[in-house]
Amino acid sequence: MRYFIPAFFGALFLLLLALWLPGLKYPIVSDTAFYSFLGESMWKDFRFELLGVPYAKHLPFHAFVSYPFVWLFGYSLGMKVSTLVAGYLTLVAAFLLLQETMSRRIAVIAVVFLAIHHAFVLMMHLGSADLLFTALFLFSLYGYIKAKDDVRFYALAFIAAGLSCVTRYNGVPLFGLYAVHTLLYRREDIRTVYYALPALAGGGIFCAWLFRNWSIFGDPMHTEYTSELSTNGLGFFHQIYSNTLYYLDPFHNILPVLFVLSLWGMVRFGKQYAFLLCAMLAAWALTSFWWVQAMRFAFPGFVLLMGFAIAGGEDIWLKIVSKSTVFVRRICIVFIVITLCITHLGALCLYSYGECNAMFDKTIGIVLKDLGLTSEGFYAWHKARVFLRDHAQKIAPLYVSGSVTAIIWNTEQVAGKSVPIIHENTCGSYRITQHPREEDDVLYTTTESPHTSLVLQRCP
Repeated sequence: MRYFIPAFFGALFLLLLALWLPGLKYPIVSDTAFYSFLGESMWKDFRFELLGVPYAKHLPFHAFVSYPFVWLFGYSLGMKVSTLVAGYLTLVAAFLLLQETMSRRIAVIAVVFLAIHHAFVLMMHLGSADLLFTALFLFSLYGYIKAKDDVRFYALAFIAAGLSCVTRYNGVPLFGLYAVHTLLYRREDIRTVYYALPALAGGGIFCAWLFRNWSIFGDPMHTEYTSELSTNGLGFFHQIYSNTLYYLDPFHNILPVLFVLSLWGMVRFGKQYAFLLCAMLAAWALTSFWWVQAMRFAFPGFVLLMGFAIAGGEDIWLKIVSKSTVFVRRICIVFIVITLCITHLGALCLYSYGECNAMFDKTIGIVLKDLGLTSEGFYAWHKARVFLRDHAQKIAPLYVSGSVTAIIWNTEQVAGKSVPIIHENTCGSYRITQHPREEDDVLYTTTESPHTSLVLQRCP
């Protein structure tokens, strides 16, 4: 058994690598592209700017730690290697936390399910900050729990919390959680240097970011997220209600079987693991009223929910199933394995892999062909991009929205050597779109949903 953990984490990394590789065919877009440029600005110019303009939306830590990978491997591959590493660290942190609070068996099973979770795999493909934030959040919780017996772990708790706050603002509630818990249960620790210095250092990390905003924009709380929320949000309470309904859908958290088990786990062990319940609420505090509904924003809480699910399942097995006859136990095992395979592998196929989703549509097809999933859009776009690269009859540029994306795609020759990328929509250029206009010449349309076309924009 002493070789089990090294072998387990070695196998886990190979599993992650296999799940991550299919996502390499897609270039980075949107937020991930911004992070790659912001990191370049930090390392080269010692400023947090996007194309020479001070930036006020995304936070700096993911950009900072990702740039060495960008420097080594290029924009797209570098950002995706960064999230592969962050994904692996997330699983390590989840294992340490659940092993410390629950048991090694629960930690091992939970980590396996996390590794094949459909949102987790998609986040590895996208290259954004979500997995780095999750890893820091979990390491911080682990450090705080360990500090009960060894106050030196407060350094891990507060430094990781501070870094999580400059990765996503969702880390800020951790400081409130720790403050309340310390005042209630560990008041004597406040007087020690092992608590005070890390707490000041962790808070100082976030305060340094606030000072940067104040010095540049005149407001320490200045962020583009504020205007985005006021423009797109439904209102505070209405948004909380809408988000609650969204995230209570088992297909938007840890899937039906494990979600039901997690409810029992929280009922059965909620008092024993009350701190973890509070940590879940802290993880979801800002997500509860954010206008964008996506599992990646709630994922740190899903890790803890997964722990309760496995604990609940173990409790039911020990109290009921294990006391049944051998035949009943075998029936239960077969049913559980089949149900989990259908739900988890099915979700992984449909949600995380566009090609698997397309194959499912063509062969089984019992769900809507266009579920509005990110992976579906990426795969359909990829098919149109491949057609352009291999069959372009006219040398013309490809129009994409956004100057950062255009620069990266030009650098990486996303559409081939003969097709430059532009970010100004001009006639005579190619465009990949789900909504061709009447004046466009449609050259190719995917059979996969969402139907995506390669068009040549006709000049008048």
